[in-house]
Amino acid sequence: MVEPEIYYPRKKKISGFGILWRLLITIIVTIVISFQIYTFGDALRYWKENREKKQKYIQEINILEQQQEMMKKEIWELKNNKLTQERLAREIGYIKPGEVVYKFIEIENNETNENRKDNE
Repeated sequence: MVEPEIYYPRKKKISGFGILWRLLITIIVTIVISFQIYTFGDALRYWKENREKKQKYIQEINILEQQQEMMKKEIWELKNNKLTQERLAREIGYIKPGEVVYKFIEIENNETNENRKDNE
């Protein structure tokens, strides 16, 4: 029986010039990776800031939607509720036909005291 021949690859000798090329490529790759990590850090910070802004906007939208619902209810009341319409009309000075309005005027304390002294 014939024994198979085993092939052992030769080790290449690395010259000084080859070492410099490998060192240069390693430095360039390190710089590129460092730059990518640095820019990724900025992107991550930007993403977090935008996420916080989004949360604030969502809260603001919820508040505005609640205010909108309250205003819709108020508009409905003003259009459809006769008691609300009458109350508002009276607040601005309207009266029903045939009604008599009495207005009371408050007199300051100094004037009342002077009137009392004159009467005495």
